[in-house]
Amino acid sequence: HRPRGYVSAFNFFARDCRRLMLEQNPTLQVASTDQNNSINKTLGLRWKRLSQEQRGTYEEAAKLDKLRYLKEMEAYEPSVGFSKDPPRINPPRGFNCDGTPKQLHSSCRSQSQPPMVYRPISAYTSFVQHESTYLSAKAASHYLLSPRSRYFSERWKDLKTSEHVLHQKLANRTNEMRRRTTGM
Repeated sequence: HRPRGYVSAFNFFARDCRRLMLEQNPTLQVASTDQNNSINKTLGLRWKRLSQEQRGTYEEAAKLDKLRYLKEMEAYEPSVGFSKDPPRINPPRGFNCDGTPKQLHSSCRSQSQPPMVYRPISAYTSFVQHESTYLSAKAASHYLLSPRSRYFSERWKDLKTSEHVLHQKLANRTNEMRRRTTGM
């Protein structure tokens, strides 16, 4: 089976506090939705009021659980017919994805950072980038995302072939510049 997900610092805190709240007030054991909402609000307020020192234990537990999850995901082999997707989380600060501590020396800092990988842009993307700057210059803040997308789509369809070719050339130039600067 796929490894169980990691637990956040707040959830570790909430487990401890909820247990104490239930011990102090047994009537909350059979909590209605309203009671549960009020418990969650109380837990959230308590969490916000904690000092960094008090949060430290919970954050340490969360970091260890995140490392456990990453190690289990590394060893995880999915069932036949399923693919193994990498976890969509970042490792805790100071650790690699496999859970090992990072060893950064001043002499190898540039080697530890992989080069930027750019996906090639299309002529349409070039057109949208150009039109976006034009719309921003016109201060067309009344264009929301959906109408803006429709606007770009309609403008793209109405362009002449020569303008399509121009944007393809711009896209090719941008892709070539990126290739030269990243060495890829």
